[in-house]
Amino acid sequence: MKKVLFPISALLLFISSGCIKESSPKEIKQLQERGGACSGEFSSLEIQSIGTMHNTVVMDVFENYDFETTNIDLELRTNFASAYSSLTYNQVTNIINVATSTFDINDHTASINDPLVYSYYDDICDLLNNFSTISELNEELDKLEESIIEDLECTDRDFLLVCISVARNSSSLWAPVSIGGSGYYDDIEEKLELMGAVQYRINWRNVAEADLWGAASAFFAYGFGLAVPGTNAAIAISIAYSAGFSSVTAMAHK
Repeated sequence: MKKVLFPISALLLFISSGCIKESSPKEIKQLQERGGACSGEFSSLEIQSIGTMHNTVVMDVFENYDFETTNIDLELRTNFASAYSSLTYNQVTNIINVATSTFDINDHTASINDPLVYSYYDDICDLLNNFSTISELNEELDKLEESIIEDLECTDRDFLLVCISVARNSSSLWAPVSIGGSGYYDDIEEKLELMGAVQYRINWRNVAEADLWGAASAFFAYGFGLAVPGTNAAIAISIAYSAGFSSVTAMAHK
């Protein structure tokens, strides 16, 4: 299958094409009632597209992955660069560096305005590690999303909504079919086993959590500038790229 090219123009088409869940009237009303004008805030569609595109990135990178490779990092980089050939070498390097960096929310106190951000972020992490079904997860994330929109604004709010978007889509992708997921983790693990890979300790929840860390890291690093530095489309796509690459790295290395 031919690899998918995803330049900025394609992201904009993707956002407007209806391929992502539309906001409910209640969500639209909440978003319209946001207090004050925020510099560079994301629209609800841009936030939703980040999580959806994350899944696309994961599947694109693994599409032609050589499970017998002895150089995992090179194989991942080559596949990512091939799938998104509009990116320059430096852009690919920046995305990978952000995706594979260690994330600690306490390292970003200068960028966080409201202490509620920390507790909400912990709530998202707790949900990822403790939900029983995808349906249950989505219900709880919906409640969190509503509270975040009510309590926070601007960068604080958008950071958490981006995390929720990635957590929602990532969990649905990696979780087993038995609890409502797509079972992609099991599909990749089966290929690893067929190629003689050793059974490792990491599970699908760990991979989904790696996605969350990748998205969070990219959100605070979006100044590195992708195709159109400073625009929301460039920022959104860079977060999706980094979140997706973070989980494929975790899964491939296991």
